Amino acid sequence: TNSTVVDISGACDFCFAVLNDGRVFARGNNAFCKLGLPEETGSVSKFTLVESLSKYKIVSVSAGFSHSLFITNEKKILSCG
Repeated sequence: TNSTVVDISGACDFCFAVLNDGRVFARGNNAFCKLGLPEETGSVSKFTLVESLSKYKIVSVSAGFSHSLFITNEKKILSCG
């Protein structure tokens, strides 16, 4: 199946891409765990699957300064950072 990007958001040193199947990929600085990646991950230089969100179908993302917000297909708001 083909995956397409349905939403993107970024700040000065990190960004996200949301795919039509609900997966989220992140790239950049993970300070404050704002990427949703494990705390020991300082940064990632290529788009990496955010496994902590894998049980949700994400439809939208918003990157803040030191936090991130995600909206699920059930209209729930999740945050990290």
